[in-house]
Amino acid sequence: KEEINDRDDDGYKKYYPYFVYSDPETGTKLYGIHVSGMGLWSIVKGYLALNSDKETVAGLAVYDHAETPG
Repeated sequence: KEEINDRDDDGYKKYYPYFVYSDPETGTKLYGIHVSGMGLWSIVKGYLALNSDKETVAGLAVYDHAETPG
């Protein structure tokens, strides 16, 4: 578990925990960030995967929600 140390527009540092996956064959790194937000009926929780540039989305996995189909 590492932290992204970036500064916001006012110059204050932001810290957000993330997980790092390193492919043993290629050495490519992916970064996983926990995300959550309000859906229509409940909170939706998941993980967002970023490529090594930390700007391009590699994938999104939702693991918890109480939304209805359709």
